[in-house]
Parts: sequence; structure tokens; C-alpha cells
Amino acid sequence: MAEEVTKSLLSDNWEDLVKYLQMARSKARETYVETELIFAYAMTNRLADLEEFISGPNHANITSVADRCFNAKMFEAAKLLYNNVSNFARLAITLVHLGEYQGAVDSARKANSTRTWKEVGWPLLSSPLDKEINSSLPAGDRSKLFHCACRVVLL
Repeated sequence: MAEEVTKSLLSDNWEDLVKYLQMARSKARETYVETELIFAYAMTNRLADLEEFISGPNHANITSVADRCFNAKMFEAAKLLYNNVSNFARLAITLVHLGEYQGAVDSARKANSTRTWKEVGWPLLSSPLDKEINSSLPAGDRSKLFHCACRVVLL
């Protein structure tokens, strides 16, 4: 099983890998198969299939796939996956990369972590759109962003 997946990864043949993993999943529901199927969906930009798959029962390691997608700059797929596992800290950073600033602030609030506020706040405050972004945020969030940015500058 792993051998076939490795061959497909090396040959960059994602569509065939999706078909193979779907067939393998019908035979046995293994964590490895389901995890690689989710990543193959992401690599083929089959986000609707990915979303349907993760919304149902599965044995996949969704967090590891989300991290792989984030590292490969597949932020839309990472957004779906981080949202599914309620990893609000990583979701907030992903949303910044997608330009979804209000969602990033909302996720940072849910993460309730100074580190997340720093990672979200600094790009927002240093953005050329900072006036537009900051004016659309509630005063409490603007204050948190400002204080985190000040901490980053002082560090």
C-alpha cells in the first residue's frame, strides 16, 4: 500500500492516486489510507470531496494533513481542515494568508493565545491595508492587535 502511494507521490500522479485510495478505502478503513486520500483531494483541488469526506466518520489524521497543506501553501484546504479539528490558532494564521482578516481575528479570539495574536496582529498592522482592516475591527480587537504588535517590536 505505502509503496503505491510513494510511487504516485514521486510521479506527481494525484488523480490516479485518488482513485486508488478510494478503492483501497472501500476494502479497508485504515488511518494511512484515509489520511493520504485527504491529502490527495487537497493536491487535486477537490475541496468539495475533501469537505464531504472530513464531515463524515473517518480515521484520518486530519491535523497532520492540514499542516502538510499549510506547508505546501494550499491554504484553502488547510482552512477546511483546521476548521474541522477546531485548531483556531493555525486557522487564524491560515486566514491571514488568504486575506480573510476578520475571520483571522475571530479565530485568534477563539484561540485565546498571545502567540496567535502576535502572529495574526503583526501582518495585519504592517499591511498596506491596515487602515481599512483596523477600521473594520471592533475596538477591543484593534486594542489587542496594537498591544501584540508593540510586544513584537519590543522583543
